[in-house]
Order: sequence, then structure tokens, then C-alpha cells
Amino acid sequence: MDRYFTVSDVIETERLVIRREEAADADEILSFINSDFVTKYNCYKPLTREKLLKNIAERPEYVLCRKSDGRVIGTLGVHEDSMRFNPESCELCYLLAEEYARRGYMSEAIRAVAGSLFASGKKIVSARVFSDNAASRRLLESLGFRLDGCLRNAVIRFDGVRFDDCLYSVTEEELT
Repeated sequence: MDRYFTVSDVIETERLVIRREEAADADEILSFINSDFVTKYNCYKPLTREKLLKNIAERPEYVLCRKSDGRVIGTLGVHEDSMRFNPESCELCYLLAEEYARRGYMSEAIRAVAGSLFASGKKIVSARVFSDNAASRRLLESLGFRLDGCLRNAVIRFDGVRFDDCLYSVTEEELT
């Protein structure tokens, strides 16, 4: 099992509260995590409520909650960097409900979480994105992440669709 990297228990940004997932968040998470918008560029099988609750109990990720109404609009995981053998690195995985996409919420969250990771001693933060996911690639690039490279035909989604997998990373000095 991957080591789980922690950031501050709660991070507040201008519009978000980023905190650990709780079982009480399951219904809100399920409202978007299995949507076509989210699963289009992810390799996992759609989650059942039971599997999500098990994941939350064993290795909670972070949820993005809007300050204005407390609604859970996305998730952000911090994991061992799957492409580096470097204890000073970690990898971000993120999902956002479609109705909140392209409104700056994920930029706000990634900037804050990466900043917290750098403050805790991490030297590099990475994220993997399917090559076809232009919006996510632009998001990372806008935050200062650099393309390290792409692995061709690297991921097979649960339904058999194949994707090239692009690795991005950022250092503290590069994060914008």
C-alpha cells in the first residue's frame, strides 16, 4: 500500500475549506465521482457506496468544500509518487464535479495543498494526467507544473480504452 502523505488537517483558501473525507461525505462524493465527466479520464471502476466508505475508512483523501454553502465539490489525494523513488516527492490525484469545473476551484486547491506540502519539507509534487485531458494539462501548466514526459499506451481504463499518461511536476520555486 502507498504511504499516505498528510498536509494540514484543514486548509482554507478564499473560497474553499479543504479537509479530510468523512463517511458523512459519501453521498455528495458519489453524486459526481461516477459521472461521465469524472470517469472519462480515470482508470478506476465506478465506485459503490460500500467501496467508497471502505476507502474513506482506510485511507481518507481530502475533500474540497465550498465555503459559501459547505458543499463537497471535489476530492484531492496526496500519495506516494508512483514514478519517483524519492521520499521528498509526492503525487496529487484530483477530481472535481462538472458544474464546478473551469471556475478556478481546483487551481485554488492544488496551489494551497502543494504549498502545504512544500512547507512540510517536500521538494517536488507531481500529477499524472491522460494526454487527451487538455483541460487538466492546462490547469497544471497554469500552476507552474512542467511536463516530465508521456508514457505511450500506459493506462487501460476499466472499459478497455487505452491512454497515454503524462507526468507533470512542480518545485516550490516554480509553483505559481
